Order: sequence, then structure tokens, then C-alpha cells
Amino acid sequence: ELSDGIRNSTADDDEDYNDSDSTIHRDSTDNLNSEAVRRKRQLLFIILVVVLVIVIIVTIVCVIIVLTIPEQTETETVQVECRIPSLSECGAMTSEFKFRALAECLEEPYHKLLDNLVKQLIPDFDHDMFSCHPQNVALLKLASQSQWLPKKRHALKVNYILGIFFYATGGPTTWLNPYGWTLPTSACTSWSRVQCDRQGNVVRLNLDSNFLSGSFPTELGVLGDTLGYIRLRENQMTGSLPDTFGQFTALVSLQLRNNKLEGALPTTFGLMTKLQQLSLEHNRFWGTLPTEIGALQLLLTLDAQFNKLTGKIPMEFGFLRSLERLNLQANKLNGPIPSEIGNLRYIVEINLEGNPMEGTLPPQLGQLKTLVKFCISSENISGWIPTELGLMESIDYLKIVSSKMRGTIPSKSE
Repeated sequence: ELSDGIRNSTADDDEDYNDSDSTIHRDSTDNLNSEAVRRKRQLLFIILVVVLVIVIIVTIVCVIIVLTIPEQTETETVQVECRIPSLSECGAMTSEFKFRALAECLEEPYHKLLDNLVKQLIPDFDHDMFSCHPQNVALLKLASQSQWLPKKRHALKVNYILGIFFYATGGPTTWLNPYGWTLPTSACTSWSRVQCDRQGNVVRLNLDSNFLSGSFPTELGVLGDTLGYIRLRENQMTGSLPDTFGQFTALVSLQLRNNKLEGALPTTFGLMTKLQQLSLEHNRFWGTLPTEIGALQLLLTLDAQFNKLTGKIPMEFGFLRSLERLNLQANKLNGPIPSEIGNLRYIVEINLEGNPMEGTLPPQLGQLKTLVKFCISSENISGWIPTELGLMESIDYLKIVSSKMRGTIPSKSE
């Protein structure tokens, strides 16, 4: 019995040992499997990170290549030309190249704009697609950008007319600041130095000291019913002023000082009935002063000093009832001072120095109660100094230079 008990006990111990060994083996296997899964996940994560880094590097390299690679073939240039044409080099492009560039993608929008917009604005438009005239170049630019621009006819009109102005005055080649003028956006939203009202009408054009060249485009008059201020001072513009200035019925201020403009002043100036400031000094204008300027009842300042104007001061200038400053210094004006000048009730300054004026000083100068400064110098002025000059109550600076004048300058009390 003892022997049987020992054998039974030994058998039980062996069974317990085997059960424990089986459990340990299963735990070890589970741990190995878990470790393998963990390592596979880590490897997969590393692979994904490496792939992502490679993709990022390749993308950056591709962007750098696209931004830096030059136009190497004519085909590449055509694609850029169709998208946003660089028409500043228009004259240098061959006819074959221009045809390929334009016919590929611009012909349809070009003719659509030509028929539905341009011919209504410019009835005498007579250019083919390959012309480098500013009218046509501006149309090509508009056609190339039509898919991004507002579809409103008025916005397209504004962009087109200002586009003509841009190309006619050397925009792509000489302008100091052309920012926005070549972008496919509305002129009223992002073109520099262009100001519009809430209805999208251009009301101010301020391009002082911007290295404009070329002549003043007649087409700008299309915007004349809203354009109130034109400032083109300190530029290099040439040529004469067009007769279309009569279209600027809303113009309040025209400032063209210090350019190289020449020719006769347009008689249509007289139609700009809202004009208050006319600044033409330091140019090369010649011919006579238009009598029609006398119709500008709101004109405050007329400055045409340092030009080559000839003839007489029109008697109609006496009708400028609002005029405060008249500066015609350093021209070639002759003839007498018109007696009608005494009608200028609000005049503050009259400067006629450096002109070969003739005749005598009119006694009507004494009627100018608001006059502060009066200057004249001419060896052709003669006669007695009018005693009526003493009636100029506000005079502070009086300069009369002539060896042929007689008498004394009266004081205010005389």
C-alpha cells in the first residue's frame, strides 16, 4: 500500500509538472508573437515616414526646378504666352510665333471681346491679331485673362481702356511701379494708383513720378464721364494733347506738370466745365491760349508757365469768375493785358514775367481787391503807371520791370 501511494503521488507530481510546463510554453509563445507584431508595426511606421520624407523632398525639388528653369523651347514659351502673354516684347516676336501663340488659345475670346465690347468703344478699331498697337495689345491681354476677370461689361471696359493707357505710355518697359496693371484682376481692386467709386467707375488716376513715356492716349476719354482727377506730373510723356479732352466732363483737376508734352492746347478744354485746376507748366506747348478756356466758370488755378505759348491773353479770361491764380510766366505772349482782367473778383496771383507783353498797364487792375501778387517784366510795356494800382487793397508783392514805364508806384493810400 505504501508503495502504491508513492507511485500515485509521483504520478500526480509528474502530471502537475507537465501542466506547468505546458503553461510556460504557451506564455512564451504568446510573448514571441506579440514582440513580432510590435516589430512589424515599428518597421511599417519607419517605412511610411521614409516614404513621406521622400515625397516631400521630391515635391520641393520639383517646385524649385519649375521656378528656376528658363524657357528653353519655343513650345514652352507659347504655353506661357497663351496663359498670361508677355506683350512688352510684341515687336520682337515673329509672325509665325505670334500666330501659333494666339491661334492656340486666344482667337475665340479675342473675337468675342472685339465684337461685343471693343467695336462699341472704338468704332474705328482696325487692327489684326498680330498688331502691336496699344489698342490691340490691350485687347490681347484682356482676351488672355478673360476667364479670370469679372464678366460685367463695365468692368471689362475699364480694364480695356486702362490697358490701352498702360501700353501707350510705356507701362511694361518704363513704368517705375506697374504693380497690378498686368494681373488678371479688376482694375478697381488691385491696380496701383487707380481709385474707383462703389459702382466701379474710375474717379482718380494718380501716376506722378512713375516714368511714363509716350503720348496721351485718346481712348482715355471713354472714362471721361466719371474720371475726376488726372495727375501725371514729373514724367516723360511726349506728343500733343488730343481733342478728346472734351469728353472729360467730370474732370476737376488736370495736372501735367514737368513732362515733354508739346503742340497746341485743345480748344475742347472749354468743354471741361467742372475743371478747377489746370496745371500745364514746364512742358513745350506752343500756339495761342484757347479762348474757350474762358468758359470754365469753376476754374481756380491756371498754370502754364515755362512753355512756348504765343499770341495775346484772350479777353475771355476775364470771364473766369472763380479764378484765383493765373501764372503764364516764361512764355512768348505778346499784346496788351486785356482790360477784362479787372473782372477777376477772387484773383490772388497774376504772374506774367518773362513775356514780351506790349501796351500799357490797364487801370482796371485797381479793381482787383483780392490780388496779393502781381508780376510783369517786358521792355515793350510803356506809358504811365496807373494810379489805380493804389486801390489794390490786398497787394503784398508788386513787380513791374520795364525801362519804358513812367511815374511812381502808388501806395495803397493814394
